[in-house]
Amino acid sequence: MLLKSVLMGFLSFHSIDTTMLKECKSEEDKISGCVNRYYYESGNLKIETPYKNDEKEGMLKWYYENGNLKAKTPCKDDKAQGIARFYNKNDDMIMKVLYKDDEIQSIICVNGKQFTSEQLARIQHANNHIDEAIQIYNEL
Repeated sequence: MLLKSVLMGFLSFHSIDTTMLKECKSEEDKISGCVNRYYYESGNLKIETPYKNDEKEGMLKWYYENGNLKAKTPCKDDKAQGIARFYNKNDDMIMKVLYKDDEIQSIICVNGKQFTSEQLARIQHANNHIDEAIQIYNEL
């Protein structure tokens, strides 16, 4: 019974997503916990960035203009940490990107495609890792 309670608590904690966070309206909100949402000119959601203790904390999400998920990246202490998942416009996962302290460590494409070291460097130095990685993936 205790194990079930602990497991349910763990699952509840980890299933909290940005839809449950209030909108960031002030710096105080970023300390207590909130989410910044950015939108396309069409009004569709583009990016969700959760904050806690004035740092990016939680699952950052990027969306295509059609509303499908483009990428989700775990962040801790204001840095990308862990395995990010990138998707195509049809909502199919196309790659996993391992981040450590905001640096790309490796990329695994689900179809077996591989990036060269030059392509990895190009992605790492791009202003937008996600769009650059997806563009290169589509060129492979």
